[in-house]
Amino acid sequence: MPQDAGQDGLPVITGNVTVVGHFSTITRAGTAPSFRIFMVGEQGRLTLSGTTVSGGKAPGPSPETLGGGIINDGQLNLRSVILARNAADRGGGLYNGLGARTVVEKSAFEANAADVAGGGVANLGRFTADGAAFRSNKAAIGGAAFNADHSAKINGVGRMSLSATRVVDNAARLVGGGLYSTGSRSRLTAEAIAISGNTSGGGAGGVFNSAGSAVLRHSRVTGNTAGATGGGVANNFGKVMLGSSTITGNRAKKGGGVYDLPGAKVTLVQSPVRANIPDDCAPPGSVAGCRTTGPAAPRVPASPPIHSFVVCKSKLPPEVGSAIDLIARHGPFLDPKDGTVFGNFEDFLPYAPYGYYRRYTVETPGFDGAGARRLVTGRHGEEYYSTDHYATFHRIDPTC
Repeated sequence: MPQDAGQDGLPVITGNVTVVGHFSTITRAGTAPSFRIFMVGEQGRLTLSGTTVSGGKAPGPSPETLGGGIINDGQLNLRSVILARNAADRGGGLYNGLGARTVVEKSAFEANAADVAGGGVANLGRFTADGAAFRSNKAAIGGAAFNADHSAKINGVGRMSLSATRVVDNAARLVGGGLYSTGSRSRLTAEAIAISGNTSGGGAGGVFNSAGSAVLRHSRVTGNTAGATGGGVANNFGKVMLGSSTITGNRAKKGGGVYDLPGAKVTLVQSPVRANIPDDCAPPGSVAGCRTTGPAAPRVPASPPIHSFVVCKSKLPPEVGSAIDLIARHGPFLDPKDGTVFGNFEDFLPYAPYGYYRRYTVETPGFDGAGARRLVTGRHGEEYYSTDHYATFHRIDPTC
């Protein structure tokens, strides 16, 4: 049982429960006494789908209240769920406790608030999210999410894994506007996520890592702001690896892109840090390869001039045509992820249901690896070409 139990809107879940909401809402009226909506006990298992959980407010009596919308000490599965406008001291939307496991699919954490940590989520256990969105959450630390291997006298695991997820417009009063991960055993891993528009009054507008490790692959950290250091990423006595990612357009007083404290280590692998204000990395020389992509990559031919973001297929590099031919033949493909879903979470392509778009790699001559060129196809035959790993797209006209 967590240090804060308090009152819940529904009975504590101790068995196997499935709730299919069919897009319904479970909410606490603003005039009602404080209570959270769901509590999952250590032996409980809750699968929640097609439901909005809103207005929950974690009750006392302990000094720190936990989980405004949901507190999980067992197994929690969220599918097409929205947690919105919930509040607590830790885990405004969700508190995932010691030994707990949460799996999130195509769900959103919106406008939740935590007085201490984790506006959207506070995690001490194991938390996995695919196709999620964290928007407009706020906290003192970890505006969107807080990940830790400990809290006070409680020892946890602190494993957080995010894929195809957006972390947008969240705010921290002190540190970690987007993501905050701490503890020597903590692990934060991210694949194909976008961290943008987050703000922090102190350090780390986008991502803060302390003592543990953080790995970001094929991700973008853009347009985040810190009042002190590390507009995009700040690293404190931990290890951060950025692979095939970009850190651009972030802002801070020092280390607009990356701030790496002495004793910490940030490794860049084909990950440019550029156009950050006032500098890309601080202190000077702390991040090897800053302002570069690591080993020099071959020049990729630029796409020809386009009109209304449409480009003739005949004008594209020949490797694009080869990729299209492979798709028609159903392979063999260059990358194991070719043919998997492209989520379009940035809304750069026309809106369509999740699963409508598929992603493929386009070979880059002379480049040892996947490179940055991609092809995205729609269910009805549309084809989009990107030279910069989904940052921009050209629609392909196959008739010219």
